Amino acid sequence: MHQFLASLPPDESAVAATGWSLLTTPAGLQAALDAAVTKRQGRTYGPPPGKTLTFAVDDAGAPAVNEWGDCPTAEALRQLLEGGGSYTITKPVGDLRSIVDIR
Repeated sequence: MHQFLASLPPDESAVAATGWSLLTTPAGLQAALDAAVTKRQGRTYGPPPGKTLTFAVDDAGAPAVNEWGDCPTAEALRQLLEGGGSYTITKPVGDLRSIVDIR
């Protein structure tokens, strides 16, 4: 994975990677994502202008499953991929942030 990420053209791509374990939480996912994006305008975030962020997740099946059979960390990632953004976990709680130019 690291070889592939290193092969991406640096003038077109920003790269971020996170490794998941049994202890990974949605807050950990949000912290890794927040470290890789910057605020563009309003509630829109993304990599530096003119670049596409490649956000790699190692071992996405590792986080814990709760008593209802859900995996909140995987659901937060699904929301990011399908919905194009994420709800904030920190204050103000529940604000929808749009994440652009991410794959």
